[in-house]
Amino acid sequence: GEQMVPYAVQVVGALAASFMRLVDDSDEDDEDDATLAALGVMQALGTMMDAVSNYDGPKAEVYRAMEAPLMPLLNRCCMPDAEDYFEEMLGLLSYLTYYAAAISPQLWELVPRLHAVYHDWGKEYLNSLSVALDNFITRSPEAFLTLHNGQLVQHVVSICRDALVSPADDAC
Repeated sequence: GEQMVPYAVQVVGALAASFMRLVDDSDEDDEDDATLAALGVMQALGTMMDAVSNYDGPKAEVYRAMEAPLMPLLNRCCMPDAEDYFEEMLGLLSYLTYYAAAISPQLWELVPRLHAVYHDWGKEYLNSLSVALDNFITRSPEAFLTLHNGQLVQHVVSICRDALVSPADDAC
C-alpha cells in the first residue's frame, strides 16, 4: 500500500479514463466484453482505494486528489445504462466520503442524484447506498442539514421512508 500511494492519483486517473471509454464507446458487438472489462477496472479502483486506506501517512490528501478524476465516473454510474457498475461506484464513493478531510461540494451534488437513482432503479442497492449516505451525514452533519436549504435531509428521509414503510402501512 505505501509503495502505491505516490502513484495512486495517476493510476486512479488512468483507470477512471479507461472505465469511461469502455462504458461510453462500447457497441452492441462487444458490449459483454466491455462490461466485464469495466467491472475489472472498477475492482482495480476499489483495490487502489483500499491500499490507500491502509497507508500510515496522511491519506486525506490522497483521497481528495483522487476525487477529481473519479467525478465523471461517479456521475456516469448514476445513469440507468450504467447500473451494472452502481454498487462498485458506491464503494468508491464510500471511501471518498469516509477518508477525505472534508466532503467537497462536488460530492454533495451526488446526494440528489443518489436519491433519484434509488427511487428510479436503485432500490436493490440500499445496503451499499446507506454506507455512503451515512458517511455524508456523520462526516459533515452541518453541511448535510444546511446545504440546498435542507433538501438533502428530505432526500434521505424519502429513501428511509420508502425502505421502512410498506405500501400497506402507507395506506393507513
